[in-house]
Amino acid sequence: QDFRGDTGRAALFTEAENISLAKMSVMLMHTGAYRVQNTLCAACGESLGWKFVRASEKTEKWKEGYFILELNLL
Repeated sequence: QDFRGDTGRAALFTEAENISLAKMSVMLMHTGAYRVQNTLCAACGESLGWKFVRASEKTEKWKEGYFILELNLL
């Protein structure tokens, strides 16, 4: 699938290391509303993407627990 972040291309990951998670928030996307946590670099605090916590649409539930990380920030 083709994922996009705030700065360009992004990818879906099952795990992420050396990160910290911000407080939960709601993100509205073309595929529905999601409860997400911003994913931050543990060393510098820069935003790298987000973690899907909960999807509002049944067809998008498979994303729960996965990370979207922006490729040009890794």
